[in-house]
Amino acid sequence: MCLCAALGGFAGTIHGVTTIRATIRSTETTEVSGSGADTEKLRAELTSRLDGDKWDVTQISTDRKKDGTFDMRITARSAEVREMTVTGASYAEARSELLGKVPDGWQLLSVRTAD
Repeated sequence: MCLCAALGGFAGTIHGVTTIRATIRSTETTEVSGSGADTEKLRAELTSRLDGDKWDVTQISTDRKKDGTFDMRITARSAEVREMTVTGASYAEARSELLGKVPDGWQLLSVRTAD
């Protein structure tokens, strides 16, 4: 198996240079919580506190209290993504450079060779 396949991509080398592109996402998360008698209304109220373009809901936890009301907590992660492009003498070099350039608080989602 070639190194590029083992690393999850295919290397296209032109004149000894490989360019790869990557998509990264912020790892920032947030939580909103509240209490109420109606879970549908509570969920709508809590999600309205999140900027829908900035956050993706990842988890909703609901606990029923003895008095019949509910406590709800919504966890959301940042929806912010960015594209990165790096070039190296080989796929392995370009990928190594890419991994070194992913900022703290961000995670690598995908890597692909540039067309």
